[in-house]
Amino acid sequence: RGVVAAASYEARRFGVRSAMPTATARQLCPSGVFVKPRMSHYAAISAEIRDIFYRYTPIVEPLSLDEAYLDIGGSLRLFGSARENGEGIRRDVRDELDLVVSVGIGPGKLIAKIAGTKAKPDGLMIVEPGDARAFLRPLSVSEIWGVGRVTEQRLLEMHITKIGDLADRDPAELERVLGAWGPVLHALASGDDLRTVECDRG
Repeated sequence: RGVVAAASYEARRFGVRSAMPTATARQLCPSGVFVKPRMSHYAAISAEIRDIFYRYTPIVEPLSLDEAYLDIGGSLRLFGSARENGEGIRRDVRDELDLVVSVGIGPGKLIAKIAGTKAKPDGLMIVEPGDARAFLRPLSVSEIWGVGRVTEQRLLEMHITKIGDLADRDPAELERVLGAWGPVLHALASGDDLRTVECDRG
């Protein structure tokens, strides 16, 4: 009973995905191995990974047990380039916890998150500020965090399927259709992500 909390990349090739009913996952992948979650164990490992993050920067914003934003702007003089910071984190997690970490580095949260997703399952992707708009333009609007099925459908009705399409539209038009969320989406699509990393330590 229940739903899939997470699926390995091997299982995903059979069509299994998170939030799918377990019965459906068993039909799609009869040879799959199903294990009960151990949340306390995952939380403990997550805390160990976060401690490694804090070696590189005190500005860490956790999103979930296995994902976080880091502001490494103040770390470059200590640990080298953005790539060196990212590779250092990956190396420390691998050497100390025997786990792989994917890292996305970009000029804002949206791009960093997308880059991190594209770097999975075990890689690092950097998007330079000057490449931000070109990186975003060919991507589906569904790649923007916060664009769910309803918003995506409304954008589709406006013949907007790619982030570049969204960036090319008039913000006022988007506001008429999507309310205050419209201009925010336009800014994100244009590579203007002004959100800061919110430190989880006081």
